[in-house]
Amino acid sequence: MTEASNQLAVRLWRWAYFAALCAAVLATVLWLVFAVVIVSGPSEGITRPAIFTALNVGTIVAAGSRRPLWMLLSAFLAFLPSGLYTLLLPSPFAIIGVCNLVYMAAAILLLIARAHGVRQARA
Repeated sequence: MTEASNQLAVRLWRWAYFAALCAAVLATVLWLVFAVVIVSGPSEGITRPAIFTALNVGTIVAAGSRRPLWMLLSAFLAFLPSGLYTLLLPSPFAIIGVCNLVYMAAAILLLIARAHGVRQARA
């Protein structure tokens, strides 16, 4: 790799982590809002939003650890039950599913970059 392409790869690597972290944080915040707005009483149950919020907190931890394989696994676990459900809702909470997809795409991009030898040191 030339110096210019290496610098570009490092910048893309950083932006992918930034996008993943922002998507994970936004999805977690939206799940907390979803739990407060939609689940208004104890009869409604808080279990489902609490589990989905915990899954999204796992995506934040995986992004913070800078391990793309764990990021992809946590993104898949967060998207499959909860992100897909909210993606199909006709409401602003569909952004949760979009955030999970952005996070998953960033994790896949980072795995591809790592397979091609692009490594990013912790800043």
